Amino acid sequence: MSDLNETQGIEDTEITESVMHFIDVLDSLYPHRCISRTEDVIDAHRYAAVREFIDELVAVKNDHLEGGDVD
Repeated sequence: MSDLNETQGIEDTEITESVMHFIDVLDSLYPHRCISRTEDVIDAHRYAAVREFIDELVAVKNDHLEGGDVD
């Protein structure tokens, strides 16, 4: 799955303030970064996978905020 929005029913799911705060905390704890010269390649790829997942969460949060509560 390349996009969390493709999950069935995600558009109808309410994102609470605590979840949005948690996404912000994850975003700040795992910043985008380049691999260092001393870093193991496997560890760098694992970090990149975590960061990619966080980017998806941030995108879902932003979509929710931009289109949220228009009912």
